[in-house]
Amino acid sequence: ARHVGHAYSPACAGQADDLTVRLSYCTNGLAHHRPLEACQVLADIGYRGVALTPDVGPLDPLHLDQRVVAELRAFAQDRDLTLVVETGARYALDPRRKHYPNLLSLAASDRERRIDYYRRCCDLAVGLGAQVVSLWSGANPEGGVADLYEPVGLPDEPAWDRLVGGMHQVLALAAERGLRIGFEPEP
Repeated sequence: ARHVGHAYSPACAGQADDLTVRLSYCTNGLAHHRPLEACQVLADIGYRGVALTPDVGPLDPLHLDQRVVAELRAFAQDRDLTLVVETGARYALDPRRKHYPNLLSLAASDRERRIDYYRRCCDLAVGLGAQVVSLWSGANPEGGVADLYEPVGLPDEPAWDRLVGGMHQVLALAAERGLRIGFEPEP
């Protein structure tokens, strides 16, 4: 059995006591709204948390406008909104291939691009005052799956090694910044 572990830093100590369940929404469902306007709409209709999806446009981690970050942080503080950075933008790193590259990509340089994107998203989370960055494994480019519903034999060891190696790097980035990682094992 594989165990990746979890990000921990003294900055996260005691946060579990402060966590509450809040009605929240992910802005990937509001892709055609500016991030601040999406947060305003969601706060106005009663949401208490927003998972912001950094993507091309005003919240692009590759070309970040710190004024947008500051506006979002101030708005969230004023409206008591909990923010999370959700990294599921479809074409943020490759305009032709959805969710590419990912942590399971074959080329180390491609995985490094994804890890750099996650680093930038962690920095964005710090700027926003968010405590969590949500990410996902991505699809195995060799086509294998390993779940209870579609067993395909033994898990693909090289894919697991790529995933675990990338997650160790991402967890270290998060821990350095006092962040937690939310992980979805899905393509």
